[in-house]
Amino acid sequence: AVFYALSTFSTTYNTTAMRSLCSLTFAAACVTDFLDGYLARVLNATSQFGAFLDPVADKLMVSTALILLTATGSTDLGVSLLSLSDFAFSADAFVSLAIACVAAPTAVITLREIAVSALREWMAKRGLQDVVKVGFWGKCKTTVQMIAVTLML
Repeated sequence: AVFYALSTFSTTYNTTAMRSLCSLTFAAACVTDFLDGYLARVLNATSQFGAFLDPVADKLMVSTALILLTATGSTDLGVSLLSLSDFAFSADAFVSLAIACVAAPTAVITLREIAVSALREWMAKRGLQDVVKVGFWGKCKTTVQMIAVTLML
């Protein structure tokens, strides 16, 4: 996320090479996150703290990247839409549409992640953490999100 922020907020570094570096950095973080969990399970080195912190770290990583993409990438999308259009709409209308198309899903995804984390915390305080523990489909969702964000960067 740091490399992406540098590449988008600074015109000096806003190059294809820097965006590729951002994508590779995010992908490397995703791979190390997977390896961390895999090795913890294989080596039987899991802990309650790790089980709590890993999903939080995943959510922070994905949400931060989505927010950065929303703040910076949506203008690029608006310009792309404008260049593909044969209609006589203003550039501002297309940029606004692009922002809405990127911001709305980002808001929904981020709010869902916060709600799930809050639900897990509340259930854990009630002694029912096993009811809402991370399952197979949650891991699939996180994997798909991480792949999608890597491609968008």
